[in-house]
Amino acid sequence: MLLRSACRMMAAVVLLFFAGHSLAEDKTFDDLKTFDPETQLYLGEMYYSGTGVAVDQAEALRWYTLAAEQGMEAAQFRVGDMHLKGEGTDVDKAVALEWFILSAEQGNADAQFVAGDLLAQGDGVPRDEDAAVGWFSLAAAQGLSDAMGELGRMYAQGAGVAQDMAEAEFWYAEAADSGSVWAQYELGRMLSTGENGITIDYPAAFERYMQAAKQGNALAQNEVARMLVQGQGVEIDLERAQTYYTLAASQGSVWSQYELGILLAKQEGDGPARAAEWFKRAANQDNALAQYELGLMYAKGQGIEADGPQAAKLLGLAGEAGNTWAMYEHARLLEKGELLDADVQGAFTLFATAAEMGNGWALYELARMTANGIGTEKDESEAALMYRNAAELGIEPALKDFYNLCNQAEPPDGCKT
Repeated sequence: MLLRSACRMMAAVVLLFFAGHSLAEDKTFDDLKTFDPETQLYLGEMYYSGTGVAVDQAEALRWYTLAAEQGMEAAQFRVGDMHLKGEGTDVDKAVALEWFILSAEQGNADAQFVAGDLLAQGDGVPRDEDAAVGWFSLAAAQGLSDAMGELGRMYAQGAGVAQDMAEAEFWYAEAADSGSVWAQYELGRMLSTGENGITIDYPAAFERYMQAAKQGNALAQNEVARMLVQGQGVEIDLERAQTYYTLAASQGSVWSQYELGILLAKQEGDGPARAAEWFKRAANQDNALAQYELGLMYAKGQGIEADGPQAAKLLGLAGEAGNTWAMYEHARLLEKGELLDADVQGAFTLFATAAEMGNGWALYELARMTANGIGTEKDESEAALMYRNAAELGIEPALKDFYNLCNQAEPPDGCKT
């Protein structure tokens, strides 16, 4: 085998010399079209990789095409790949698919997978999910883990085939056992959520997530950490959870950065300060929960130096994203006016917005301000109604304040409703 490869390489070198000199005189490749396709493939590889010659993708494509036109499946795959990526030619996915199918029909598993992927996505070619399933099945039968995973996805979604979650689970498991990180994660997700009737199995889900996590998948690392915090399918272990959250957070996972901050904020010593750093990273990625937590830390001077304007900015951003507790804390900050200039009208507006969105404590504060004419006109009747509604939402002090307001000699009209 080594001798044969060496001979092929020597033949390719001779052809390179011939192509660079003799053909320069007559400017035709016709004499080379009948040469051994394996040698033509070698020439393509040499031009593509720059082995013994300068890298020349267009020249590589020409040699690959010569071999492909003689029916060599490996060359057909390379021609398809270069048209797909726009190497040595313009991107043309339709042409790429034609070459991939020629290679796939000869049993090339990679070509079968790529053909299936193009057809499944309708990426530059008409979508044909039925055909995609067929190509994925052929590639999966040859042990290609990516094809197994895609086959599992299509069974799960009912794309090109009748939805069959048992079949989806089977193919995801096959792909996962073959080392597919994506399939390991997807199988873990299915087993932990019971998607479409799959039997929930937390211990099995944890093991699948762990397989993907050990291969560096940030989503899986986050799920492993979450399950360790909740004791879902595994014993609670906050130390291990922190390790996996850190791994995912270091890869930029905004949710892991937030969750890591939550864990660290509860720790003594430098825990809060470290939490603030992770909250900053997540907040900079527009995570509203991290903006809220970091805003509170600035407001309270917890783990970081107190800074009213910065607290207001972060709580404002989180509030704009719909976080009613951020609105509530922002309003309290504005009403107190301890770390920044007081703005009772602004506080009233924020309490009102949060209350309209169902925050009971904001409604209670709104009632207090209305009863006392803070930031708005005094209206005890309206305040009584607010206290009543807040009490119905489970805010205990609201009931006491409602009775105090209504036990006056002349109770406001709101007490009679």
